[in-house]
Amino acid sequence: MEQTLRPRFGFTYSLLIILGLGGLGACGDAPQHLSGPPPAAHLPASPHGVTPTGAEDQVALANPHGGTGEEPGEPLYGGTLLLEGSLATAETGGIFIIGRQVESGVLTLVRKYEIAEALPSEDGTVRMLEFSLDNTHGMGGASAALAQEIQLVVRFDPDGLVESKEGQVEESQVVATGTLDLEMTLSAGD
Repeated sequence: MEQTLRPRFGFTYSLLIILGLGGLGACGDAPQHLSGPPPAAHLPASPHGVTPTGAEDQVALANPHGGTGEEPGEPLYGGTLLLEGSLATAETGGIFIIGRQVESGVLTLVRKYEIAEALPSEDGTVRMLEFSLDNTHGMGGASAALAQEIQLVVRFDPDGLVESKEGQVEESQVVATGTLDLEMTLSAGD
């Protein structure tokens, strides 16, 4: 039986063609070294008027909600949450403070507190949690589109996981951006 080089030649030839076509698809410009900061279009916008490079003349987001929240950590919403019934004595779980856009329901702000952060009253019948939401609790940049009002949801989850729904207790209300004296109550049966 006589062996030929044809199959090997065919493989090599095909490989060269594939590599050559790949080279043709590459950009025709040679790589260039950039000196200085990247163009403003390549920088994430800052809600504080300064880009990450510190150049104030580049594009940045203005404070979209006018009022509080201009500085990182400055509260946009806040108040006191009272936990009553079996929540006053719960030992584990998470309390989620959630802000959603009123019209669309888009998740905008989220903050989690552990149940242990809620302080018991002197008589032990309720627990109180001082809470706040600020621009550092935004979900994927959604806080840059805050409306004048949001749907504020407070929820207790016994396992502390936002995804589960077992045994959760929740309360919600529409609040104006900048409201820092909210009073909300979560109550669960004994």
